[in-house]
Amino acid sequence: MTVRPNDRASRLPDGFADLEPLVPDWAVATKAGRLKKRIDSTAEERQRFYDTTLPRMRDIIALVDQGSLEGMSVEVARLMQLALMMVEISMTIELQNPVSEIKHAEAARLVHVYSELDSL
Repeated sequence: MTVRPNDRASRLPDGFADLEPLVPDWAVATKAGRLKKRIDSTAEERQRFYDTTLPRMRDIIALVDQGSLEGMSVEVARLMQLALMMVEISMTIELQNPVSEIKHAEAARLVHVYSELDSL
């Protein structure tokens, strides 16, 4: 299910109220959008998101795995978007120095690669 930006005000599924403050900024519907958010966010913002989301990842995955993509509610889709954003930024937190990304290929150049996968 695709969640449009205007849909972001709705709640997350029961049991995930602690993650609701993340939804407006971090529940991004497209791969290209998640890449842009990662590039545009500061190291501190990414670290706060990571620290808040990591302890809940098992619960998120367990809930998302209960259904199919086709029958996914808007609330569960938002939760999945938070998990996908976690995947997007986890390498910058776990493997890279927050400022070392500058030394690698400019991430913005990779956007065209994801255009076919934009709906993920």
